Amino acid sequence: MNKILVINQDKYQGNSLADKLRIAGYEVSVVANEDEALQMLQIPTKDMATDFVHHPDFDFGPFKLVFAKVQLLKNGIPIPLSYMECKLLMYLVLHREQIVSTYDLMRVVWGYGEAVSSGTIYTHVSWLRKKLKTPQHPGGYINTVRNMGYIFSESP
Repeated sequence: MNKILVINQDKYQGNSLADKLRIAGYEVSVVANEDEALQMLQIPTKDMATDFVHHPDFDFGPFKLVFAKVQLLKNGIPIPLSYMECKLLMYLVLHREQIVSTYDLMRVVWGYGEAVSSGTIYTHVSWLRKKLKTPQHPGGYINTVRNMGYIFSESP
């Protein structure tokens, strides 16, 4: 499991971000400042600590997914997403360029194991594709990999 250390002085915002990353399958620790992070990681100087993620954002095409605010922007304008659409998009983006199985989406994003139908996932993916559609990406960045699942890719 990948590990992420969130550094945020705002305890509520840091924990909120950590919860979203945990949903996406990461092991997350939250600290209030860089000194605490260095102590936790047992790194003697700040010069050696170069891979901290304060507020991860992900830019693709005209879009920006702002994890800390659970928000999708297109050319700086917010795009409304349902809670499940946002969780699904965050999970796919965090696993970009990797095939994500329908089962993994059921288990991690919905949290229901196999109680969620693949039709529910298909519907949410379809809604996301419509919102992410651009002339360069008519499939909205989310591609189906037959009999395997989905892949988030910046390549058309």
